[in-house]
Amino acid sequence: MSDSCAAIGIRVNTLDHRRTSTGRVSRNHQRPGFSANSLCSAKWSFRFQSEAVAGSIFGSYRPAGTLVVSMTSPTHHLYTFGYEGLDIDAFIARIQQAGVKTIVDVRELPLSRKKGFSKSSFREALANAGIAYFHAPALGCPKDIRDRYKDNGDWAAYTRAFMSYIATQDATLRELVKVSKVTTGCLVCFEADYTMCHRTYVARAARKLGGPSVMHLTARTALPDGGLRAVA
Repeated sequence: MSDSCAAIGIRVNTLDHRRTSTGRVSRNHQRPGFSANSLCSAKWSFRFQSEAVAGSIFGSYRPAGTLVVSMTSPTHHLYTFGYEGLDIDAFIARIQQAGVKTIVDVRELPLSRKKGFSKSSFREALANAGIAYFHAPALGCPKDIRDRYKDNGDWAAYTRAFMSYIATQDATLRELVKVSKVTTGCLVCFEADYTMCHRTYVARAARKLGGPSVMHLTARTALPDGGLRAVA
């Protein structure tokens, strides 16, 4: 098992062995409603054994679908994507096209007036497509910062305030790095323009801590992060 797998508590079992070395059935470690079994090209089964990434770090942890982990460590990215202008079917088709296996929802409150994007229905739609889901509220933009931006429209002030906030979320960012190293993840928020969304700053913060290179999905393209707006 790789160090990164061990770091987030993933147990690796061959498909022919359903019990751990202590004789306990590993499915006893699963949270209800989460099938953490996943198959990769090497035909290994992966299960979350501990809750290191669960509620203690990612807050309201509600995974769904299959966490797909690669045994071959191919070059991969941490993607970001905004669902503005897309329906749920188009959104899922796009992330599947990009090879995304795990969604990390970085909305502080995962509610939407767009059908299919509120937390429960979003999680269900992703699960039906075989894509895992995490909600990471600690990586969302706090309400007071959002409210000030609504009032004054000052993006530079918003950026400074959010960067000060995200600097206090080191533990959560490090868990994001661990997850993004073993699965092709994508940070999701609303805004289509990644240069005007806090998810870009979250992805860059994870990159600084050793996470994968950052790519921003649009409806038709994938763009490498170039730091178009200063992280200051």
